[in-house]
Amino acid sequence: MANPKTFKQLQDHPHVYECHAESNDFEIMGCSDYWVYLNFPYYSPSTQLACIHEYGMKNTLREFKDREINYAFYLSSEWLGRRPQKPETKIEENGQLNIPFGEYEYKKDLEKYTKKVNDQWNDCMEHCIKYTDQSHLDILFMMYKKFRSVPNYDPNYIHYDPKNFTNI
Repeated sequence: MANPKTFKQLQDHPHVYECHAESNDFEIMGCSDYWVYLNFPYYSPSTQLACIHEYGMKNTLREFKDREINYAFYLSSEWLGRRPQKPETKIEENGQLNIPFGEYEYKKDLEKYTKKVNDQWNDCMEHCIKYTDQSHLDILFMMYKKFRSVPNYDPNYIHYDPKNFTNI
């Protein structure tokens, strides 16, 4: 797909979810500022988010050209939220084990979180298989293994590189 050259082309681009222009700072900056919200699984390395905010169309289009696929961002706590933390189990002075009521809530929250991670991982795998050269498959499998085996694993999406995924 060709890189857009106008705001209208940017709005119609398949990697763009939504975009709009604002002129709140026009008198200071001398140009409009543009917000571009990217579709899954695209990510802007400069903002470290799934959106781009720049002043002027030239700067916006430059940043848009630098977008990349980053599955780790969409599997990170930045996107999914933090993994629920297990409550402390307390032992009373008489040796009686006191199971906190929070344990039940924790298990429900952990189930929801696990389902959310699994659903997101499935979406990443599906996208990778259908729309890319599948160079990201190894890193996706590695992240999934780490989610299963490493407590509180959170992928390092800032250093995401499908060819060298030792930092993930």
